[in-house]
Amino acid sequence: MDHNIDVAIIGMSCIFPGAPDVAAFWKNIINRVDAIQTVPENRMESMFFDGEVAVDRFYCRRGGFIDDFAEFDPIQFGILPLVVESTEPEQLLALHLAHKALNDAGVFEKNLSLEKTGIIIGKGNYPGPGAVRGIEIIRTGEQIVRVLQHLLPNLRSEELDLVKKEFQVKKGRFGPDTAMGLIPNLVASLVANRLNLGGTAYTIDAACASSLIAVDHAVQELSSRRSDMVIAGGVHASQNAPFWSIFTQLGALSRNQQIRPFDQRADGVIIGEGCGFVVLKRLEDAIRDGHRIYAVVKGVGVSSDGAGVSVMSPSVKGQTKAILQAWQQAGADLRDIGLIEAHGTATQLGDKTELETLLNVFGSATDLPKAGIGTIKSMIGHAMPAAGIAGLIKTALALHHGQLPPTLHCEEPLPFMEKTRFTPIHYATPWDETRLPRRAGVNAFGFGGINAHVVMEAVAIQEGIAKKQFNGIGAAAQKDAVLLLARPNKAALLQALETNETFTGEGAYRIAIFDPTPERIQRALKIVNKDVPWRNRQDIWFSNEPMLLQGGKIAFLFPGLDGLAGGETSSVAQYFNLPGLPRVAATDGVLGAAQQQMENSGILDSALKRLGVQPHLNAGHSLGEWLAGRAAEMVTEQSLLRLQAQLDPTLFEQKNATFLVAGCGYERLKPLLAATKDIYLSIDNCPQQVILCGTNEAVEEFIHTLKAEQVFYQVLPFQSGFHSPFVKDKLELLLDGMNQLEFQQASVPVWSATTLTTYPDDVAAIRALSVEHLVEPVRFRELTEKLYETGVRVFVQVGAGGLIGFVDDTLKQKNYSAVAASVPTRSGLTQLQRVLAALFVEGQAVDSSFMEAPATAASTIKSKPANRPIKLQLGSPIVRELPSLKKLSVPAANRSAVPETAASPLMQALLNNFAEISDIQQSVMEIFQQKATHRNGTNGHAHTAMHAAPLQKQPLVKKLDVSLDTHPYLIDHSLIRQRPGWHCADDCEPVIPMTMILEMFGDIAKENAPGMEVQKIMQVKVFQWMNVATPFRETVKGEWKAPDRIYLDLEKYANAEVHLSQQYGTPEKTAADIGTPLQITITPQQIYSQRMFHGPAYQGITEVKVIAEKGIAGIIEGGAGKGSLLDNAGQLFGLWLQLTLPKDRIAFPVKIQEVEFYQQMEDQQGSFECTCQLTSLNDEFAFADFILKRDDKVWAIIRGWQNRRLEIDEPLWNALISPKHTLAKEIVPGVFMFHNAYSRVNSWDFIVKRYFNQEEKKHHNSMPLHKKKEWVISRVAVKDAVKALLLEAGNLYYPVEFAIRSNEAGQPFTEGDMTGNVHISLAHKNTDAVAIARFGKPVGIDIEEIREHNTAFEGLVFDPSELALLGNRNHAEWLTRYWVAKEAYGKSLGKGLQGNPKAYVVEAINGETLTIQGVHIQTIQYKNYIIGWTS
Repeated sequence: MDHNIDVAIIGMSCIFPGAPDVAAFWKNIINRVDAIQTVPENRMESMFFDGEVAVDRFYCRRGGFIDDFAEFDPIQFGILPLVVESTEPEQLLALHLAHKALNDAGVFEKNLSLEKTGIIIGKGNYPGPGAVRGIEIIRTGEQIVRVLQHLLPNLRSEELDLVKKEFQVKKGRFGPDTAMGLIPNLVASLVANRLNLGGTAYTIDAACASSLIAVDHAVQELSSRRSDMVIAGGVHASQNAPFWSIFTQLGALSRNQQIRPFDQRADGVIIGEGCGFVVLKRLEDAIRDGHRIYAVVKGVGVSSDGAGVSVMSPSVKGQTKAILQAWQQAGADLRDIGLIEAHGTATQLGDKTELETLLNVFGSATDLPKAGIGTIKSMIGHAMPAAGIAGLIKTALALHHGQLPPTLHCEEPLPFMEKTRFTPIHYATPWDETRLPRRAGVNAFGFGGINAHVVMEAVAIQEGIAKKQFNGIGAAAQKDAVLLLARPNKAALLQALETNETFTGEGAYRIAIFDPTPERIQRALKIVNKDVPWRNRQDIWFSNEPMLLQGGKIAFLFPGLDGLAGGETSSVAQYFNLPGLPRVAATDGVLGAAQQQMENSGILDSALKRLGVQPHLNAGHSLGEWLAGRAAEMVTEQSLLRLQAQLDPTLFEQKNATFLVAGCGYERLKPLLAATKDIYLSIDNCPQQVILCGTNEAVEEFIHTLKAEQVFYQVLPFQSGFHSPFVKDKLELLLDGMNQLEFQQASVPVWSATTLTTYPDDVAAIRALSVEHLVEPVRFRELTEKLYETGVRVFVQVGAGGLIGFVDDTLKQKNYSAVAASVPTRSGLTQLQRVLAALFVEGQAVDSSFMEAPATAASTIKSKPANRPIKLQLGSPIVRELPSLKKLSVPAANRSAVPETAASPLMQALLNNFAEISDIQQSVMEIFQQKATHRNGTNGHAHTAMHAAPLQKQPLVKKLDVSLDTHPYLIDHSLIRQRPGWHCADDCEPVIPMTMILEMFGDIAKENAPGMEVQKIMQVKVFQWMNVATPFRETVKGEWKAPDRIYLDLEKYANAEVHLSQQYGTPEKTAADIGTPLQITITPQQIYSQRMFHGPAYQGITEVKVIAEKGIAGIIEGGAGKGSLLDNAGQLFGLWLQLTLPKDRIAFPVKIQEVEFYQQMEDQQGSFECTCQLTSLNDEFAFADFILKRDDKVWAIIRGWQNRRLEIDEPLWNALISPKHTLAKEIVPGVFMFHNAYSRVNSWDFIVKRYFNQEEKKHHNSMPLHKKKEWVISRVAVKDAVKALLLEAGNLYYPVEFAIRSNEAGQPFTEGDMTGNVHISLAHKNTDAVAIARFGKPVGIDIEEIREHNTAFEGLVFDPSELALLGNRNHAEWLTRYWVAKEAYGKSLGKGLQGNPKAYVVEAINGETLTIQGVHIQTIQYKNYIIGWTS
């Protein structure tokens, strides 16, 4: 194929799940945001996801949605607002985004002609919300009339017409003025019409490949020169129940509710949606007209699969043809691939076929670095016809920013991946560091075998063309419009936004909005209404509790050489008239880069301080730590420049030392590193990234280990060996360099990423630490955590680079703000505005003249039309009520006149369409009920006739008052066992069983329906514990859905639907198959002493008859507690889970599909045979059906009992059941260790309930979130140590019977009558804690991680006699033993080290026992720790 012209992407726009624009889309990609959510109720009601899978019931309830961002300003485009409601949203979104893309391309600013501009849109022919509404208005309205006419032939035509018209009005407008907005192919025509485009305008439907086919057509238009500019893209906002049904019937959706492209666990796709457009122009014309160029399209290939297995089966042959076409057209070497943006639908067949195609095309060359592979579907779902443009925009941004973008949920890649040249990218990676070419391919393979592939390159590849790093920089002083508002409360801030106020004001409710257009003001109103802090998203900041006003600190973070990746500072230097730094002779290579970074950070640091921003402390990353010291005036600039000259990496080059990036946390790597020689931790960036340094051979060996562990890795092209033992032989050179530095008193504290504390004041100590900084690992993750612990809440990155990403990963879920002072995509001045905006909302006073906030905001708002954008309705909600039905003139019922078909499938169709409105027409239901004996029940068994209760039923309200006084037996349904007769019920956590609430709902329904019995209780759901330690006083509200059916809601806690009748049905089965019996037996005594927390009133399992592979059968009885019989049935199923599952065996009930009674619910006397049959099991839930029989007659059948599996393992369960068990591990006699053993919140919740009394819990709840777990871990360890000590003396105590306190010096002590003579000590490292308890004698304990220390550190900490005592012992291990011994000894004195480790000198070593001042300290190595305690 002939080589086509090169085509530049000069403008882009998009709306995708979680992202209202291109900037947010890229930020989400880089930050690994999973935008998949639960299906919004306005798109598909929850009823579509309840019950068994059917044509209208779906098993997957998650997808990607854009409802939050789907808005349209009709006035801007000359469209009547009245028409918007009934126009297909895809038409309006396409118009809005096409205009936005042209604006991004600078077309309007440059006043370019659109006479030869075309628009080509990839769009599926699925019925959108507008079309669905039209169908319902036309056909469903008529169906309602026909069914009513059939049921009630005496209705007058005008009455029927009134019902139909009311339904049509509720569905929306439909008329001559709206019809044009529903014609599918007019999407492109509307854009051309409103924007006055003179080129081609049409839509394409090529399934999932549609938008890339649109790009192909656009390239052809430009190649033929028929068009000079083309907008190409795709739209998809047509997710609705019929669309969802198709994919459910195909079985294509993920049953695990997560899309995992190319992962071994992948089980299907998640549907997404969105819209995206690119503006394309011939490259030569784009350069001529001065456009910013995101990327260059080099070639496009298109093919069909041809004949194959089936029309739905992908083909390697067809896909290969498309890719080869594109690369031939691009004239590019297939070896030069850096990234594949894959189709990747997460179907096993589709993903494997795509990998086979990539192997077929690109081979498996082992002499080339692995190229990256990923897919945007892992973040937003499959956007169908817009999927290709989503991938293309992502790839263009990646090329533009020089970052290989991450993909999600591919932790266990398909084994076939290893055969290819590609590896998943788990974290954003600077492209140039990988040595991969800045060239990428984008795949989109459509249903039916239509394939498309696009080859793209970074513009920098094109003959030295420089790409712009940001938009809109003309004069150096140009800044962005911003609105800053502060008001005393939420209402005042909302009013200020609604009335377009522009003065800043004062108060704790603060917001900063860039580009404050009416559309964005509306977005801000929604943010404020949610009343939750919103930071650095969509260029809006909001806070309702400013952290700086609450004592939070500001930290300046200085990046190392990674901060050179973009971000200009010349506009800042010019604005503030800041001089550059003097340069030494050499200005290229790493030395020049270091000088540039020093200059950049110096400019930004100075500018921030001139703007009144003063940090409370400085910290840095690698080289950045020296920059932090320089900014704090701890070291002079001239001496630092001299040191940089000497520390040129050519002086430190290590031929046999390689850096290796690993995409996981250090904790995961530690045991792997321990088994590999000559490779060390160099930089611990964050929980998801560390950098290692090792010999070339060790790195090569460790790569195989990472592959086996399925950990992402990347080899870096540096061989300096900094932050590792490899520079130890350069120690003298380093010390000489440090001697050239001129140190002085710092103006603000400077924190070290080596020691995790501030730099010392003494010059000699500073020099020693500076050397250690170069030799020891950079512990940036721990430093971030430490700074947060000390009160830092705002992190300002003084420069470009990735430190903010590291902070975000480390502090996720915590309350903080992090912002960079320099980014590649914005000018230095405008990014400084963002820094001030972030600080402003946290309470910092900012320079209003620099921000130009009031004037800019006012002029911006006044210059825009006063109209507000209209929210687009992307769904078509079901009509739930038609008041006109209540007014129908229904004659007295004549049962004999009712035709036999009144209960036919036709009637059922009406019920299916209007399940929610059956209660509003009682007469129709009465006729239906009279014929009910002629149809099958919902479970396939016959029901006897039901006599309807009175027609008119009012909503009911029932007050509940449940306490241990009114229902004393509930103490036997306590989650936590305490000493019998324990005085504090709160420590026991007594809760109402789900089955008790179920029966109370039944009682309430029966009370309000005289003569009726409870036949079914359906859709029982509980949402949280109903604790009765204090009286539980809540209100049940009831709404009658029919004369025999009521919905009951206990708000926030539980709800259910109760069906009533005068007679019971006949069970469809009397037995259940539970499979082959297992060789497991257990007695009731064992059950209630080892397996269940229940007390006597709820101990009703009297015999376990059989435990089988699919269930359990036993004999149960009701007890004194209400709901006890059904609770015992649930216990029986819970027992089966405990005895048969390998993990997460403890489970609690959360939902029941239905309980159907065949005898009176209240009659629970006698013994019942209960069979529990497992029906489904996954990682989160277990499902079962129960049959309860008495005297061989079915009393009740429970269908769809659902238990939530908890992360409670055997040690935790044993500790919950009995105080004689400890949760902490006794690693040697008397020494207990506990760690961060659990990942789920509910596990830690149970630990807190078990171990801490009310006063301790109150203290725990008052602690900052980041300190809670550390506190719990250490207190569990020490409480277990005390319990074990007391038990050894013959006394069994529960953990709540004594407390652990701390004195003013922080030394822990016990509080409790039984612990008066007990001394304790505890210590923790990372997330591990150790503790010891002893009678009558002070004790000390410590724990430290074994690590290397340099000579400077040794001289600072240890006495020469101690070093001499070491002999030839391993220094890393024994210096750690020394340190631990000193700490333990100091703790035993109640003093600690007091900052002077040399005060306690190790005098002797005997085996593993060290002696200090006559006191013996026993030490052991446990894993990679040294633990020591005084004996």
